[in-house]
Amino acid sequence: MDHFGKNIHKLLILTLLCIVSPCVSSAQNQIDTDALKVPVQSILEKYVYLSGEIRPDIQPDPARPFIQLFYNPEVRVLDDLEANPTEDQIRIHYYGEKIKRAFPDGLTTIIDLDNFRIVKIPEDPENRMVIEVKVRKTVTGLLDGQTYQQSNRVKFLIGFDLEEGEYRNFLIHGIAPLVEHDHDLILYCSPSQNRLVNSKLADDSRFTIPWSRSWKAGLHYQYHFSSYWGIRAGLDAALNRQGLLLDKFDPLGDRDPNLRDIEWSVDLYHVELPVNIVFRLQPVKRLSIMALAGFTGGYLIFADIRTTAENSHSGKRMDGVMSDPEVYNNISSFDLIASGGIEIGFDITKRISFILQAGYRHGLINQAGVEETDSPYGKYQGQYNPLFSNPGSRTYSQSYHGTIGLTYRILGSKLL
Repeated sequence: MDHFGKNIHKLLILTLLCIVSPCVSSAQNQIDTDALKVPVQSILEKYVYLSGEIRPDIQPDPARPFIQLFYNPEVRVLDDLEANPTEDQIRIHYYGEKIKRAFPDGLTTIIDLDNFRIVKIPEDPENRMVIEVKVRKTVTGLLDGQTYQQSNRVKFLIGFDLEEGEYRNFLIHGIAPLVEHDHDLILYCSPSQNRLVNSKLADDSRFTIPWSRSWKAGLHYQYHFSSYWGIRAGLDAALNRQGLLLDKFDPLGDRDPNLRDIEWSVDLYHVELPVNIVFRLQPVKRLSIMALAGFTGGYLIFADIRTTAENSHSGKRMDGVMSDPEVYNNISSFDLIASGGIEIGFDITKRISFILQAGYRHGLINQAGVEETDSPYGKYQGQYNPLFSNPGSRTYSQSYHGTIGLTYRILGSKLL
């Protein structure tokens, strides 16, 4: 029993060690990011100073103290010394030599030390603790007689050791381009000028298809999967107002309706589902320019139709002068629209930007639900609307729009 009891005792100790060891290891791997801010800022300041002083006329071996900031000469850094920006990386000792060769008068480096972010802890093969520090890095120098400048969002890999409860031996393990996938919410309102286009009525002097003011509002989600490209989709509520003007009703046999200045107008209430590809450029800080192109599916919820005309004898305005109910059933319940636009964004805060957009939309689906009509007359007599019941012709939507709105950055790089 004594032997059995000793074995049980050992087994309990081993079990306890198995439970406690991961907890201890996890506690040791916890990093106090607040305690790291001062030493991280210190090594970034040294990088700024030394990279700006790599000049042959100042030190006999200027690259040496610069390289000493790095874990070893083979550490790879972003090559931001080319006139054409790339995301290539080169070894740090080549980078130092390239500065001396390309910029003999020195290179100024600026790092936004007020906005660096410590975001995560990657694994390190040398068992050093490593953090990623996200910053904006700008280099400026003279290249071929012209001022050269390049600004990038980068991540510094900074490693250190934990010795006797203190963080020590801070060195740079790499500098890589920062490609953050930005996630935005966009709330906007869009006034527009809409009209319908019809191939037959374009050459008919009796008719005028006017531009009508319309409105749209919506909430969109935007995802940038690279520095330049993204996709935007959302849900819109749209009031698409259309109209048709006719100078007067033609007499029908011996009967003259004596109606002139006929106006047919309809408010089409749609729910729209837009999907756009987005191309983004940021020429200067706080300002972005985007080009959008895509398609929108519009579903007709209901229509409010009005028909009025002036009595040529009394001068009074009359309602309901086109009363054939079959006419109104001819409007298509779905529209597929191709669209494109240019958008300008101005950053207001670190997460909010103000946007303005101008664009064009053109329908791809015939909005006349049927192409045949039961009207016995060969030409328009007021019994039907020729936009939607004109055999052999097709009717499409068309609009020019402006947009005003706000963008909120949910996740990704901060705007400022």
